Amino acid sequence: MMMKSKSSIWTEKNGSNYTLKMQRVSVSHLSLALRDMVSWYEQNKNKFKPLVLAAIIHNQFEYVHPFQDGNGRVGRLLLNFILLKRKYPPISINLEDRAEYYRTLHEYQKNQNLKPTVEFLVKQYKKTLRKVTTRK
Repeated sequence: MMMKSKSSIWTEKNGSNYTLKMQRVSVSHLSLALRDMVSWYEQNKNKFKPLVLAAIIHNQFEYVHPFQDGNGRVGRLLLNFILLKRKYPPISINLEDRAEYYRTLHEYQKNQNLKPTVEFLVKQYKKTLRKVTTRK
């Protein structure tokens, strides 16, 4: 089953695995890519678990990279907005984990592999939970 937008940058389902289909977004297609991202989100927001959905939107936004500055902050806001809408707690990416975070984005950009991002986000949840439950 192919789930794609007009610009064919979204996902394809093979059994229980999702592969991300991506192409570079030129400045002339930026507006279309962002509209497609919103449209895809609206059509698919109930087809994915919240963490996977948030990771897809976050990584795709970072891949599109629409702004000269602030893409990372906006991307992380989108990630947490989706999580909060689905009643999940927000994720904070610790400074000491920033290099690993960038590696997951690079893996997505280079190989369209979402798994490292999802695993990284789960690890961040676990770290946050440990901090919150061990405070006195």
